[in-house]
Amino acid sequence: MKRVRYQPCKFCKLQVRTTQKKCPFCHKYLYDFIKEGVNFDRNKEIVRLKKNGSTLRQLSDDFNISQERVRVIYNDFKDR
Repeated sequence: MKRVRYQPCKFCKLQVRTTQKKCPFCHKYLYDFIKEGVNFDRNKEIVRLKKNGSTLRQLSDDFNISQERVRVIYNDFKDR
């Protein structure tokens, strides 16, 4: 029988298995490299512009992605 290892989540501080990618309690990614892929700079720029008052429609047209995708990116990255 394998020994299960746990680590605290960086966000909610609850214990989660080390093999999990997302915390089952707060649903945030446990490892930065998962979110810091090819579009990491684009995502940071989207969050910056959204915080400065740009609308979902403006951002989706500028970055050629859907408004729903802009909303998801903003919600995932706004705490960073």
